[in-house]
Amino acid sequence: MDSLFVIFADDEVLYGDIGSGETTSYKTVSRSYRYAYIETKVDNHTAVLQPIDFVGESTLKTGNYTYILDLINSGDTGYSLTLALRKD
Repeated sequence: MDSLFVIFADDEVLYGDIGSGETTSYKTVSRSYRYAYIETKVDNHTAVLQPIDFVGESTLKTGNYTYILDLINSGDTGYSLTLALRKD
């Protein structure tokens, strides 16, 4: 994934390029939810995970969490993202 960019509730974080199976260091953000806006570029395509809103969601408790991303090749239409949350 190239130029991985995440918008948490109040914070924007550019993680940069991340290879398959790689991880990043933890980042401190003011608050987050079990999902976020995530954008990355792959093979000249932009893949986006776009939340509608956070209505009904609770913020995550203080701690370390990992967003596990899966990039799915959708053929001619580009790529899509899936997300799973893990509490570390």
